[in-house]
Amino acid sequence: YSRINPSIGVNNAIVVPVDFPDSPGEENIQQIIETNISKYKLWINYFSDGKLTANVDYIPNWIRMPKDTTEYNKIVYDGRNTQDGQTAIAQLYVNEITKIVDLRKYRTIFLIWPTNNYKMTIELVPRMVDFKIKEGIRNMSFFADPTGDVTLGPTYPGYDSSVNTPLWAFWVHEVAHDWGLYGHAPGNGWSVGIMTNQGGLSLSLNAWDRFLLTWMPDELVYCDKKETLSDATIKLSPLERSDRQTKMIAITLDSHRLLVVEAHGVGEWRSEEHTSELQS
Repeated sequence: YSRINPSIGVNNAIVVPVDFPDSPGEENIQQIIETNISKYKLWINYFSDGKLTANVDYIPNWIRMPKDTTEYNKIVYDGRNTQDGQTAIAQLYVNEITKIVDLRKYRTIFLIWPTNNYKMTIELVPRMVDFKIKEGIRNMSFFADPTGDVTLGPTYPGYDSSVNTPLWAFWVHEVAHDWGLYGHAPGNGWSVGIMTNQGGLSLSLNAWDRFLLTWMPDELVYCDKKETLSDATIKLSPLERSDRQTKMIAITLDSHRLLVVEAHGVGEWRSEEHTSELQS
């Protein structure tokens, strides 16, 4: 099927900050948004090798929802859960956003909640679904990262909040699923890339995923076959480093298996929170 957010071409998104009567948002929200948009666009430009352009608009002020946080923090909404329930809850936000923005331009909404509102524990990730907007129906993805912890209760920060995962990293992880990446492998939660753990050590895209998206430049890949292997010295540049050095070794083992070797280290795309761990 045709993806609303292709991995090559253009992605159009909007960032929308939303707060509640019982949880007003921060005063510096515009600065927070602009910083994260800048990093998001830099990441996409580098890892896609310029094949994907991210157009990201934003609303510079908080949109106040009509009810308190708990009215929107429900696992089951209107008798529905899972994807249908998430879409129904997301639609409540869209109902307010569409009053002030023409959403026909966008395929992704990145929703932001107040940072310290730990009462918000539900993650919203309905993707490529139909939303009702004032102009009709629009197929979009809708992503919002919870600030609270669904298991510990309304006074505890959620995972991404507790490890200070940047908003842009959450955005990349979720929209990359729209690009067609499964993610969460070879080990879900491993700190080796943004698709296994957006709050981990590395915020790079692993070599295989970049190769699958046809983002990996040919000259950055060393290829060979098991049958023709010979002695060679290959210096791999860490995936976290923005450069044009060799990033991937690919050895064909047989008709359906490929051995991929990659390196990790300090660079522009390592987590600010875990720099000392990457250096050790």
